[in-house]
Amino acid sequence: MKTGKGKGANHLTRDAEGISYLGATNRNNAVLDFVERDEKLVQKGNCIAFIRNGEGSIGYAVYKSEDFISTSDITLGYASFLNEYTGMFITTVADKVRGKYSYNYKRSEERLRKEILQLPVDDSGQPDWPFMEEYMRERERLLLERYSRENKDECERVTLDSVTWGEFLISELFTISPGVRLIKENMIPGDMPYVGASAFNNGVTAFVSNVNASMDSEVLGVNYDGSVVENFYHPYTCLFSDSVKRFRLKAYDGNKYVYLFVKACILQQKSKYNYGYTFNEARMRRQAITLPIDEHGKPDYIFMEKFMRSHERRLVRLYMSHLQVKLRTTPPPKLLSLEGVKWRTVYLRDIFSEIQRGRRLKTADHVIGNVPYVSSSAVNNGVDDFVGNDDGVRKFSNCMTIANSGSVGKTFFHEYEFVASDHVTALKSHALDKYVYMFIVSVAERLGKKYSFNREINEARINREKIILPVDEFGNPDYEFMREYSRWIEDERRFEALAYFSAKLEGRA
Repeated sequence: MKTGKGKGANHLTRDAEGISYLGATNRNNAVLDFVERDEKLVQKGNCIAFIRNGEGSIGYAVYKSEDFISTSDITLGYASFLNEYTGMFITTVADKVRGKYSYNYKRSEERLRKEILQLPVDDSGQPDWPFMEEYMRERERLLLERYSRENKDECERVTLDSVTWGEFLISELFTISPGVRLIKENMIPGDMPYVGASAFNNGVTAFVSNVNASMDSEVLGVNYDGSVVENFYHPYTCLFSDSVKRFRLKAYDGNKYVYLFVKACILQQKSKYNYGYTFNEARMRRQAITLPIDEHGKPDYIFMEKFMRSHERRLVRLYMSHLQVKLRTTPPPKLLSLEGVKWRTVYLRDIFSEIQRGRRLKTADHVIGNVPYVSSSAVNNGVDDFVGNDDGVRKFSNCMTIANSGSVGKTFFHEYEFVASDHVTALKSHALDKYVYMFIVSVAERLGKKYSFNREINEARINREKIILPVDEFGNPDYEFMREYSRWIEDERRFEALAYFSAKLEGRA
C-alpha cells in the first residue's frame, strides 16, 4: 500500500490535456482536475484508491486503470490479482464500510489496514478471483445488451402516427366518484396528500391526517371547477376535495403510463370549460375523448403504455445528458463543511441595497402572458400565474422574495424577470450571484417562524430583521464560502439525480 504524493492542486499547473489528479471526492471516479504531468508525483495505475478524508467521500474506494497524481488523503492498494474487473468487484464491496467513518472518525492508514472485507472464496477458502472477474464481465455484458436494446428501441420510436383513433364517452371508460368537502379550519396536519382543484403540484394543496370516504389511490383526480379539467394521476393514497372527481378505468387495470396518456387526452377538452361553465359530473359523462384503438375498435391500452414508456425513456435520457454536460463543463466546487465556520447576525438592509414591495394586481386584471407572477405561494417558487401586464406593475429579476402574508416568510430566488404582487417583498444586491442567493434563501426562510396570518412581515419589520451568516476573518459575510457551499450542494443533487435516473432506466426505480 502506498500514499499519494500530492500536496494539493494549488501546487500543480492545471492542464485540460494532462494527467488526472485524484482527491477526496466521491464523484468523477475521484478525479478533481487534470494537471501537468510531474514524474516525481505520478502513481502507477491498476490499483485501488482508498479515500481517507473529505466530508461525504471518506470511506469510498475507486479502481484506477490509468496513471495519475494523487493527494495524500488517498492510500493506494496494489496487488498481482488486480485487473479492471476484480478491482471493480472489490471497490463495490469496500464501499460498504464507509458508514463507519465521519468527520470526527477519520479513515487513518492504521484503520484502513484493519478493515475486513467479505469476498467470495474458492474450495480452499482463498479469495475466488476468477469468479469475481467472471461475475463483473457478465455484469458488463448484460449492461451492454440492455443499452443496445434501448438504442434499438430509440430507433424504433413509438409514434402517434402509427395508430388509428376513435371516440369514447368518459362514462364508457371510467367510474366517476366524488370527493368530500374538507374546509381549511377542519384540516388536521399530517402526511396524507389532500387533492384540490389546483393546476400545480399534482393537484396537492395540503397534507392532512383526516380520513373520509374520498380516500383513494391509483386514480385520476379531475377538477370540475377551479382549474377546470386539469387532472393528475395519483398512485399514492390521498384525500380528494369536493371540487375533484375520481376517475378509475372500468375495463382495464390501469397503471401510471396508461393513466398519464389518458390524462393528456382529457386535457384536450379544457378550452370548452371555464369558471362559469364548469366540468360537472353530468358534462363529464357526456364528454367524448379520442383514444388510440385496436383492431376491434376498443381502446388500445397496450399501445398507450408502450408510447408513454418510450416517451419517459427519451425524457430521462435527455435530462441525464443535460446533467452530465453540466457536471463536465462546470468547474468542480471546493469540498466544504459547516464545521468550524464562524457565524454572526447581519441586518437584511446591510446585505440588500434594494428592498421593495410588489404592487397589487387583482386577478380580474391579469392579462394572459408569459411573465411569472410571484405572490405569497409556498410552492412553484412562489409563481402563482403567468401574465402579460406591463402597466401598473413592478418587475424584478435576479433577486429573492419574501412572502409578507399568506405563506408568511416563504423565500425564493428568481433568476428570471417576474411581476411581484403586493404580498411579497423583493430584496436585491448587485454583489450577489445565484449561489449566494440560494444560501441566503435557506437561512432567511427561518424568519417565517416568527410571523403568522395575524402578524405579517411589513416594511418596518423587514428593515429590523437580521439573519445569521458565515463570516470571514474580518467579520464580514463570507460570500465566497456561501457560493462554493451552494455549488457543492448543487453538484450533490445532480449526482443523486443521475443515480436515480440510471436506476430508472435499469428498472430499479
